[in-house]
Amino acid sequence: PGRGARRALDAKRPLDASLIDDDPTTVVQGTTVSSIPQVAIDPGSEPVAAVAQAVSPSVVQIETTDGLGSGVYYDATNGLVMTNAHVVGDATSVTVRTADGDATEGQVLGADTGTDIAVVKVSGLDAPAATLADETPAVGQIAVAVGSPYGLDQTVTSGIVSAVNRPVDNDKGVAVNMIQTDASINPGNS
Repeated sequence: PGRGARRALDAKRPLDASLIDDDPTTVVQGTTVSSIPQVAIDPGSEPVAAVAQAVSPSVVQIETTDGLGSGVYYDATNGLVMTNAHVVGDATSVTVRTADGDATEGQVLGADTGTDIAVVKVSGLDAPAATLADETPAVGQIAVAVGSPYGLDQTVTSGIVSAVNRPVDNDKGVAVNMIQTDASINPGNS
């Protein structure tokens, strides 16, 4: 139909009331920020959201003079943070920043570039320690990456475990068995 006929047809269709804004006025008052109440998440129906809610308070940002990345606070007794070796690089000390913005100095205890793992020791970090799994994941399980890529706080991506014990050559010419995922893991939240 022509334009006039199309307008006539559109005029006869009932409007979807859910798309109509009864009060089109937008009012912005002051600069007060209100907190959003915590949502109850059912891990059975929202497993990624449940993991993010449980792990995010333990995720920290690691800052060096060369850049930044993410880590996870996993041992409150000894003040240990696990991160990637490429995040700490050659640094011996780093700044560790919690999800609420508090910062403290951390000492790099060690880094293994072959597995890309590093451990940082902190004291007085006001964050809960994450509970880490000690079982090998199974192909098809959900994989969740939580971190601070590019300086963004607390981002979450998900996917699945695509393979386990995948041999990958490291920088030392040794094949290391890795877990392969299809989760979107960006520099900073690995």
